[in-house]
Amino acid sequence: MSKVFNIVATSLALIGHFIANPIEHAERRRVPRAILANLAALSQPIAMPKPRHVGEHCFAFDLPGTVVDDAVAASTLILFEDTKSLARRHHRALPEIAKVGRGAYCHLRGKIFFSTSDNTSPLTNGRRYWAMHSLTGDAAAFSRVAAWHKSTAKTGAARLAELMTLLCPAHFGYETAGGAGPDVVLNGVRLAIDRDAKLALSADTVAVERFPGSTTRWSVELRNLRDTEPDAPTLLLRAIVDLAPEAEFMVPRLDIEGPNGFSLGFAFDAATGISIAMTRPRLLAESLRASFSEDEGWRRWVASVFDLLSGSLEAGGLGLALDLDARSVFEAMLSRDGSGDRYEFSLRPSGSSRGATLRRVPIDHD
Repeated sequence: MSKVFNIVATSLALIGHFIANPIEHAERRRVPRAILANLAALSQPIAMPKPRHVGEHCFAFDLPGTVVDDAVAASTLILFEDTKSLARRHHRALPEIAKVGRGAYCHLRGKIFFSTSDNTSPLTNGRRYWAMHSLTGDAAAFSRVAAWHKSTAKTGAARLAELMTLLCPAHFGYETAGGAGPDVVLNGVRLAIDRDAKLALSADTVAVERFPGSTTRWSVELRNLRDTEPDAPTLLLRAIVDLAPEAEFMVPRLDIEGPNGFSLGFAFDAATGISIAMTRPRLLAESLRASFSEDEGWRRWVASVFDLLSGSLEAGGLGLALDLDARSVFEAMLSRDGSGDRYEFSLRPSGSSRGATLRRVPIDHD
């Protein structure tokens, strides 16, 4: 299956999961924004007040709530004792920090819980304790980023793009860039989204522009997004990104256009709900069907996916209250005969209800 369309299908599944669990994932929505904020503040010391004694060898600092901590992801902070970093970071067992100590620490719930390297009291040992952002454990990479951070004049998206090439050279890179301010156009972009950097994609250009009068809202466009497979389709991707902490959705709008009239659009709005529209999904359907050697296996898989969408949360489904015609519409969307039409899905949750509609809109075929 084409990697690009595999990503599209996986994204649809993830969106369905988050739609079905809005309360469970409410806290998680802030994590990507916090990570991006930490990127912007990379290599800058974090101001900390005088530590307080918690118990035995354990002491604590209070930190700003915008910094990612070990409750939701690996913390972006390193704690220093004078000029040396304490070695035992991300040590989440607070009782062991208190009983054993020896430089163990963690960043949790807006605080750093720590012990000194020799279990002396930081209140009386005369040493300075301070923290700094770091998104890499590679000392050489940290040195490169620290030097770049002092010398670069770039800001906004241009700064973030260059920083990512330093931090993640195997996962992100580009040939040239136009713009050194908040906006940027990258040419010859390559990216990988898996841990081992094997799922490689490329794009001719990636353009990022800030909305006029806004410091948190951006438009992003990727032209000719494609993978490395022979004859793989190319896509045009446009998105709106909102990094405001109070924003309900980080990506309130996403549109994808592909060959032969294929398009896929997502719109997320706290007041009106969520809508997804797909036109001529034949390419996606054929990419998915290619994984099955026989039609019967394909039909069983399609039926199982719909059962997952409409199944109760208690049974492991997504709990979408779809109408009676939705099954036949869903099957038509992934069939050879019906995958040339337009399909519109809407979800307008009210309280615990997840009322949803899926309809087919036939279009003229050439």
